[in-house]
Amino acid sequence: MNFIKSSRYQAMKRIELLSRVVLVKEGIYLMGIFLWL
Repeated sequence: MNFIKSSRYQAMKRIELLSRVVLVKEGIYLMGIFLWL
């Protein structure tokens, strides 16, 4: 029971990190577009 909860927590953390990385990449991409304009 506790193992399932901890694995689910780790999965959530991993998804959160991935989404944060994607957001940072998109932000840099948009900044680059604005700088080129």
